[in-house]
Amino acid sequence: HVSNNPVQRWLLHRFNTQLLLYIKNCGRIQTLLDVGCGEGFSLQSIRTSGVRAKLVGVDYSDDALALGRKQFPTLRLTKGDIYALRFPDRSMDVVLCTEGLEHLDKPQQALAEIIRVSKSYVIVSVPHEPWFILANFFRGKYISRWGNHPEHIHHWSRITFVRLLRDAGLEIVHITNPFPWTMVLARVPAV
Repeated sequence: HVSNNPVQRWLLHRFNTQLLLYIKNCGRIQTLLDVGCGEGFSLQSIRTSGVRAKLVGVDYSDDALALGRKQFPTLRLTKGDIYALRFPDRSMDVVLCTEGLEHLDKPQQALAEIIRVSKSYVIVSVPHEPWFILANFFRGKYISRWGNHPEHIHHWSRITFVRLLRDAGLEIVHITNPFPWTMVLARVPAV
């Protein structure tokens, strides 16, 4: 998010543009939760785009939260566990989880918790494999690991990621690939 590399900045701009389009497709929202918010860059982008909703970010990393609170002091960033979110059932209109599931031992359990707290929509993204790994390799990142990020446990193609989401009970509304990611807007199952 802070790179000066023009290609990386362009890719992140495309990613954020798609994310904002998905949020606008959710209609009038009052609450949005970003699970795995890191330093809060996505929430800040959402806020500055004019989305008028209560924005909350949750992350497990004390370091990321400290940096986010320093850089974006007006954002509501809290410590939390993706496997046990401290929010009531169906309390958030939209729940985001961007670039988080690939880091988790139990992504299905995390998805169940994300679905539990969402009233209507879930927006999720993961690296689009094998393109993400190849892009890393060809730009000289993680060469000894053949481009694989050391913290990525799971590697999904578009097809396998959609299968994971459908198996969790989500209804796919829209899928896009803002290279090198897969992003999905999904509706939570009716009660």
